[in-house]
Amino acid sequence: MKLTDKTLPLELTRITTIYVDTEDRIGLVGEDEIGEHQKLWLTQRLLNHLVEKLLDWLPQTHDGIQEIAQQVAQSKHEPEHPVIASSECLNWLVNEITIESSKGVMGLLFKSDKCEYVAVVRFNEISLRQWLDILFRQYQHAGWISVDWPSWFVPTIELGLPDGVAVH
Repeated sequence: MKLTDKTLPLELTRITTIYVDTEDRIGLVGEDEIGEHQKLWLTQRLLNHLVEKLLDWLPQTHDGIQEIAQQVAQSKHEPEHPVIASSECLNWLVNEITIESSKGVMGLLFKSDKCEYVAVVRFNEISLRQWLDILFRQYQHAGWISVDWPSWFVPTIELGLPDGVAVH
């Protein structure tokens, strides 16, 4: 959604996260509550900074507790149909991400250059852990090694997905 003084950011209620080899970027295909789609592109550099902030947002506890919390979140992750972008949906590069937090919910405000386009995705602790697991798997698929994932963040549930399959 193009942001004007009279509009709010597009609230994405479902996202599919996929690494696109030819772009060497992560794509987020998002859907709002009325079925509108957008495709947001995230660079490795921007994601590296974001992942660190996301991990910091989680409750800071002992590694054993973190590992159990991560395993619980992963076990609650229900497979869904992917969000598929149509050829005419809006595609844009994310240049900035603002993190908002209130009452156990984190909002990620994705912004294009000069804030021409803005979208928001909200996570609670469980859904954030699930998305971090997805990002971790996409990082592995991409061969990106620039994030120092914590030792408790070793995926314990193997999804058995073929290479290049989108997860959401």
